Amino acid sequence: MATSASFHGVVGLQNASRYVIDKNNYWRYDGFIATPEMGDIPVNVFTFGANTASAEDGIYLLDARTTIGPIIDDEGKSAHSLHLFANDEIQPLPDGACALPTIVIAGKVSRGAFTLQQENRFDMDVSQYVAGSQQNM
Repeated sequence: MATSASFHGVVGLQNASRYVIDKNNYWRYDGFIATPEMGDIPVNVFTFGANTASAEDGIYLLDARTTIGPIIDDEGKSAHSLHLFANDEIQPLPDGACALPTIVIAGKVSRGAFTLQQENRFDMDVSQYVAGSQQNM
């Protein structure tokens, strides 16, 4: 079974620090996703290339893979949190710019039932879900 989730939206970033995962160097940022219903949702944002300068604190447009995983907090304890791994360069959001609402796409691929293979000659079951904040115009 395979699953995926992605995040496309606006994120606030601050406090860059170098972070190593499986011998790969990242910049890790304390981030937040602002929502009207739940307030700010804390996230950890990772970008490749910790050999270059980190991004300045600010508001960014982000396209990222999403996972829930462990992280070591400031007190040295392990905790789980929402991780966003940037797919490309993060883009600062210009002052006064409007952005589209956050969209999360999750998919699940698994082996289909035996009858599916017999009837359709296709043995995979694919489900995809899209969620986004409601916006009244």
